[in-house]
Amino acid sequence: MIAELFDEMLGLSNILAGVGAMTGTLTVRYRRPTPLLAPLDLAARHTGQDGRKIYAWGGIYHQGELTAEAEGVFIHVPPARMLDIVTGNAKESEAPIVDAEWQRMMQRARDLGR
Repeated sequence: MIAELFDEMLGLSNILAGVGAMTGTLTVRYRRPTPLLAPLDLAARHTGQDGRKIYAWGGIYHQGELTAEAEGVFIHVPPARMLDIVTGNAKESEAPIVDAEWQRMMQRARDLGR
């Protein structure tokens, strides 16, 4: 569950930096136990780019103590290709899309004939 959280956080940090990318590698370091059902502080940041390789770092903190951290190498995907991947995955899913912005983006993609 922690690795999945890092994958999403680091991916989002790249998107916020304007570079959509797919996970290439994700290295997680577990520093100490991360408690369940406790308030946690999450941090993630885009740390750089070298060609198509995108780099990001993230940390999970409990009461100011680092419990886990991750470094990721992502591969840049052009925006149109990323939309094709995301919409294709969403079309194959049986679960409903509940986020209104994702619904609008999916509709725009359908309107464009993707």
